[in-house]
Amino acid sequence: MFWQLFLLALSTLVELPRFTESTKMEVELDRFEQTIGFQLINASSVRVRKFNRAVSVLDGTAEVFQDLGDDYDIQLRAAYSTMGNQQFNEYPMKIGRQGMCKGLNGPYKEYQSLFLNWTNLPAIGNDWYCPLKKMIIEVRNWAPKASWVPDVVPVGYWKITCDIFGPNKELAYQVSAYMRIKPKMF
Repeated sequence: MFWQLFLLALSTLVELPRFTESTKMEVELDRFEQTIGFQLINASSVRVRKFNRAVSVLDGTAEVFQDLGDDYDIQLRAAYSTMGNQQFNEYPMKIGRQGMCKGLNGPYKEYQSLFLNWTNLPAIGNDWYCPLKKMIIEVRNWAPKASWVPDVVPVGYWKITCDIFGPNKELAYQVSAYMRIKPKMF
């Protein structure tokens, strides 16, 4: 679930209607951090690393310690900093708080093709999939593609945050990914 949520968070930038492939932007991953919820999902071994001089990738494993069903809620938020100085402004494109099963069978299902080749996340077909089973999730050399980013998304330093709320409706897990969206240098 961890990787589904993180990768789904990155795809919130394309929650607008489908766009043609963008050639004006490039996306560079900067860092990835988990702040709370290590008893629910431990993603401490997930890192952003240089794949080569020009590409940063997400790589590592995360362990989901229990099944996550509709007793858990998920939300994804995006914020940006035009100056890159850690002063983030919430961006209106997001995935609102919803039950885990609805998130799996809705937004995740729609965007799963963006990252299934780089992870061992379950592929969701026509059958209802729920809950996310206890598992070890692997991500290998995943790099976001600039074609996912609509031209209307401003350049700058971005923070994508995934929150999971537990059965008591309190924040149980949080992870953030930081990236730069910048004009492509030809």
